[in-house]
Amino acid sequence: MWNTCHLDASAAWALVLVLDLSGSAGRGVLVGGALLGAVAGVWRLVRVLLRFDEQRRMGH
Repeated sequence: MWNTCHLDASAAWALVLVLDLSGSAGRGVLVGGALLGAVAGVWRLVRVLLRFDEQRRMGH
């Protein structure tokens, strides 16, 4: 989960640097990247928990 969030935040930071965004525009890109990373991390956790639940129900 942490790796996904970290990669998205890093990509957002690189985008801010490449596009030379400053102020609220740059902050918006960083916050958007962090939110995207958080959503991706939660989705990954949910998928893992659902897979474990499915295996538990099958008796594994």
